[in-house]
Amino acid sequence: MLCNINKKAWNWEIGRKRYITTGNCYIYHMQTHTFKKEMDQWFIDLPAYIAGGGDKGDLQMVAGADTMLDVMAAGKDQVTIAMDTSPFNGADELILLEHCDPILGGGFYLMPSFEDKKVDQQMWLCAVTEFVFGYMPEKIFVKRVVTDQHNPA
Repeated sequence: MLCNINKKAWNWEIGRKRYITTGNCYIYHMQTHTFKKEMDQWFIDLPAYIAGGGDKGDLQMVAGADTMLDVMAAGKDQVTIAMDTSPFNGADELILLEHCDPILGGGFYLMPSFEDKKVDQQMWLCAVTEFVFGYMPEKIFVKRVVTDQHNPA
């Protein structure tokens, strides 16, 4: 937490990290992203990417990431995930196994467990990951955001 003397509340971004002031301190807010299943295919909902000229096809989750989203969504067609490059309470870890060549882009990751269950899910995350984080992180920490107390994900 970074403190300042400004008493006004306001938002800003540094890189891809969003901050907000409340009172006299800056508070970092991790990212949350929603993933939606359309015609049996998963996509990250990332309007800023499309607005910047990106193609919706780039947002499709494939090669293991789609399988992991099926698990995380627990039978639903949408799931919201909190994510950061720093560990946080209750988060599961994705570990970068290999950077892909520039033609393919992205990297291969391993998610050893999800919500205390062993999954050992390998997945490819495309170069859109660089748009989200500004680079391909060595580790990404993720946690399903429960949107309904009686029906998670």
